[in-house]
Amino acid sequence: MAKNRGLFQSITEDVDAALAIEALSPEQEAPAVDLSGGPLTMRLDDIRNPHNAPHGKRRPDMARYLWVSPEKCRPWRHHNRLYHLLSAETCADLIEGFRAIGRQQHPAWVRQLRGEERFDDQGQEHDFEIIMGVRRHWTVSYFQRQGETNKDGAPYEFLVHVCDKLSDAEAFLLSDADNRARKDISDYERAHEYRWALEHLFNDVITQLANALQMDRTNVSRIIKLTEMPPELVAAYPSELEIQTAHWRYLAPYFQPDKPGSQASAQRILACAEKIRALRREGNGKAPADGTETFQWLKAAATSTPPRSSPETLKVVHAAGSGQVALKVLRTARSLIFELPHAARASPEERREILLAAAAELLVD
Repeated sequence: MAKNRGLFQSITEDVDAALAIEALSPEQEAPAVDLSGGPLTMRLDDIRNPHNAPHGKRRPDMARYLWVSPEKCRPWRHHNRLYHLLSAETCADLIEGFRAIGRQQHPAWVRQLRGEERFDDQGQEHDFEIIMGVRRHWTVSYFQRQGETNKDGAPYEFLVHVCDKLSDAEAFLLSDADNRARKDISDYERAHEYRWALEHLFNDVITQLANALQMDRTNVSRIIKLTEMPPELVAAYPSELEIQTAHWRYLAPYFQPDKPGSQASAQRILACAEKIRALRREGNGKAPADGTETFQWLKAAATSTPPRSSPETLKVVHAAGSGQVALKVLRTARSLIFELPHAARASPEERREILLAAAAELLVD
């Protein structure tokens, strides 16, 4: 955490210094704006959602800070989050916070798009690319899709801090520092982000990348190797978010052609992955319920050791805040098993409510 804060500080100080010069016009001094804590910590208590103002209108008290329509923004192409996996569950903390405050409190960092880069692969036009704050963008978009307004009856809009002078390297480091400490950013997402940065920003020199990230070189290398996982194995998992670096670190040697017996092991692993995908397509409760169970199946296939007879999964409930599995109900030949994983980070009240609801549904005559 201390390293992440240091990374934030170095980048924000450089950007703030550049923007302070850029904001001054020859005729007029820039209005006083307190950026002493950087854009990540600035207080916006005196700012109101300008729902009656045109999108993108600059407020006189906010140099380079704009309220914009989320439709005018898209994630940076190399952002580390898989946007399609965001949901009301994974953004529940932001949804609750926005509702309580009535607006977005901390700005997202964006760069202005120009020319052909304004158009995405589907031909849709955007004004900005989001470097940091993708979950905030999703949350504002969610409110607008629902037609939900704040307690004052104003629509939610997207607050952005425009950082046109931010280089790709700085954008990469800022995005990584923003999300690295969060538990909802997956190894798989980080692996693809690091792979792109290694090839395009750090000359394929992993030591340079590790130094920039302030991480151990070995750990960075292990994360990047996750991008080598065959797509058939990726598809066997319930979600890319559940793939861990340690899973591929164990399975990877079986896909090395120079290892004796590796070809047969690799074929068994791939066959197992196809079986798991088939069970999921059928909605069969015997399919592994999460990423950990999926890995255990693949691991057993690698050594041709039959996996232990898995109980049938009857019900899986996710925690509202973290999106992690909060309750798993399994059925064996002799009993029902109610599992409450600690990793869900659900409150005692939420656990109790989930457990009682599941018991009332399943424990019937």
